[in-house]
Amino acid sequence: MPIALIIATSLGLLIFIAAAAAAIAAPRLGSAARIVTVMPLALVTLLSIYGLLTTREPGNSPLWIVLYLGVFASCVIAIARLALAKRALPERTSQPSR
Repeated sequence: MPIALIIATSLGLLIFIAAAAAAIAAPRLGSAARIVTVMPLALVTLLSIYGLLTTREPGNSPLWIVLYLGVFASCVIAIARLALAKRALPERTSQPSR
């Protein structure tokens, strides 16, 4: 396997993990934090679309297509989760009645 593909796969895995972490933490983030989190994910999504378009040239490995599709899907899911998440309400502590 070429070294470029190993590096790209590693970066794709890191992006996938970051997108999953953002999607999991979405309800705990404020509005400003969500916007700041969505911006890099949107940039990575655009770059993965560009990568998908460039892998259509002859001579490219199908692994690149899978890599770009995985990054694209994880970023889109994380962006949707961040955009649609509602702010989590703090838990109420029950006060004993007197």
